[in-house]
Amino acid sequence: MGVTLIVSKEADVLARLHDLFRLSPEDGVQPHLIYFGGASRALYYGWLIERYGLWDEAFDYVVGRGGGRARYYVEGLSDVELFGWDDVENELRRFGNNFIEAYKGYENDIRRWLGRVLGVRTFFDNEYVILAFNPGRGVFGSIPRVSKVGRYAVITLYVGVGAGAKEAVDLFVHELIHGLIRLNNLPVPEEYEEELVDALCPEGWLSMVLGLSEGVRVEESGIKARVGEYFSNRHYERVDLITYLMGRARGGYVM
Repeated sequence: MGVTLIVSKEADVLARLHDLFRLSPEDGVQPHLIYFGGASRALYYGWLIERYGLWDEAFDYVVGRGGGRARYYVEGLSDVELFGWDDVENELRRFGNNFIEAYKGYENDIRRWLGRVLGVRTFFDNEYVILAFNPGRGVFGSIPRVSKVGRYAVITLYVGVGAGAKEAVDLFVHELIHGLIRLNNLPVPEEYEEELVDALCPEGWLSMVLGLSEGVRVEESGIKARVGEYFSNRHYERVDLITYLMGRARGGYVM
């Protein structure tokens, strides 16, 4: 398991386009509302990638794993203006160095605990982390793109003012868990996945046992309460979390 950082204008814009095109109308701004001026150029390339189903190829290209037809659209993103990009890129690279330094201190424990708690047998050979600019504060991420064939994931972290490297590692683990659920075909119903992962990290029970947070900052209800029982009673010494949850519900999840 290794982490490779990706910082480039094309990767930054592609990550935003993917999130924008994949949002539902209830989740946020839609492309048709901002299709004018300089934004129209990026959105046009996003429309082409969406139209031809080339998101996987596009992300492959920005992380250096091929890309096929999508490379022409991704290369077009290099001409999209991102105001102040030179300064932003320098800040992202500086943050990336801090992130990698912090991650190395937790890397072995992360793998050990994810294996123990999730019961996963297969890990990614590589995780590509796209660092993108967040003009606000803190850091937040996106659900990873997963390749089961190549056994790698592409995770985006949006980095803003005041973001800490340790906080970013915690969020990285959160997104990594989403990826491992898909890679290992874990029996986690989609409608409960986010609640389950939130109960683990960031700042859930796994955050605490890894030393990424000083305590647990999640509401203890539904699945989150069962996850609390699992860690408080050290059930991880005998059984993985998914098996525990299914057993508590006699074949289904406890809501």
